[in-house]
Amino acid sequence: MIRIVLAGLSDDNWRIFRQTQWMGEVRKSPELATCPRLHFDIDEPAYEDLVRDWVAIGAGASRQAAVARLLAALAVEVRRS
Repeated sequence: MIRIVLAGLSDDNWRIFRQTQWMGEVRKSPELATCPRLHFDIDEPAYEDLVRDWVAIGAGASRQAAVARLLAALAVEVRRS
């Protein structure tokens, strides 16, 4: 399992990142830290499949579409308690 970040760069641009990759993006552009984001745990092969198909299937077109696609890939949202 790996931890990933679903980040909303705009209302119609939701992207997925490995958590470590997201941290690097925020270091380069600190304003990204204010973007809405959710965290998920997912199996590595499923994540690789998502990355390969994310743009082609329009998964990042909205938060709802992105979350639905992640859940269909059996990703589990990690929520703070």
